[in-house]
Amino acid sequence: VRSDPSIQQHNSLPCLPPRRKKPASTPRARRPRIRTAKPASRELLLLTSMAATQGASDVLSIDKVDFLKLQNGSDIRGVAIAGVEGEPVNLTELVAEAIAAAFAAWLLNKKKADGLRRLRISVGHDSRISAHKLQNAITHGITAAGHDVLQFGLASTPAMFNSTLTKDAINHCPADGGIMITASHLPYNRNGFKFFTSDGGLNKTDIKDILERASRVYEESAHCGKQEQTGVVTHVDYMSIYASDLVQAVLKSAGNKEKPLEGLHIVVDAGNGAGGFFVDKVLKPLGAVTDGSQFLEPDGNSWIFSSFH
Repeated sequence: VRSDPSIQQHNSLPCLPPRRKKPASTPRARRPRIRTAKPASRELLLLTSMAATQGASDVLSIDKVDFLKLQNGSDIRGVAIAGVEGEPVNLTELVAEAIAAAFAAWLLNKKKADGLRRLRISVGHDSRISAHKLQNAITHGITAAGHDVLQFGLASTPAMFNSTLTKDAINHCPADGGIMITASHLPYNRNGFKFFTSDGGLNKTDIKDILERASRVYEESAHCGKQEQTGVVTHVDYMSIYASDLVQAVLKSAGNKEKPLEGLHIVVDAGNGAGGFFVDKVLKPLGAVTDGSQFLEPDGNSWIFSSFH
């Protein structure tokens, strides 16, 4: 899905998302955790989202996973590719499905929506070789929980945050939340997730909450039958939208000068990551000379990743 840039409504230059700080540790009353026997509660509805390949009478055989060990500050990081001695895979597709379903439940709770609310969650990834299988797992975890997915494919982290702000009905934006599949600068066998809402990136407390939810989903999934995917998947070329918005924002800030970067020589080293688009879709249209730019093509086997992740 591509849209006419003229329909976009943006007032400011898209940028890196603000990191929401963990609240100061001042004494306060702990919100009680309510456990009830009510049928069809949000989390119970998500517990059956995992067994897509199993028959209704089958039981999944799953390994024990310590989900909290996947937390890396305000992100999730794990080993997604086997082959490195001493680094067993712990970010499997089933684990990713559970995390995605847990994020949807967390997001419903944040928005104070009832279990019937259908969320729209954007999913993008960097150039890592495990990206596609994790994207499919994340997508299944969300759609099996009854929510819709906007698949962006190769994307940058700032773009994923910006998708929660973009006002573009044709391309189904803004998203209620976004998931970026990336492990930043870590080696090729690693991967992970960053999460966004329109308020910015999640904090450590949020990630811990999501992982605790995911652990329950994962454990219960072994006893569930096949779950129908009721959510809808839409493929969106959001990076073209995002790049166009960047160009328009720069033109506006430069007083609508036709080529505001004309005369400037800007060299980009994209590190074989997701930032190579910047040369042809942003800098050149603004008039910059980009000769000497390198490593613009995505390469998931590279150990070096740029800050555009």
